[in-house]
Amino acid sequence: MSLLYKKKLKQKLETQTNWDIEAVLRDYDSATQLAFTNIVLKEKII
Repeated sequence: MSLLYKKKLKQKLETQTNWDIEAVLRDYDSATQLAFTNIVLKEKII
């Protein structure tokens, strides 16, 4: 489930923004039931 979510989120963000995404990282803590998602952007070299 998490892999599908991350793939769809990456595709949607890249489509709706002009971001070049390197990775989507997701973590969940069962003790507190908190989840977070980090988006890592590729650095563009000009």
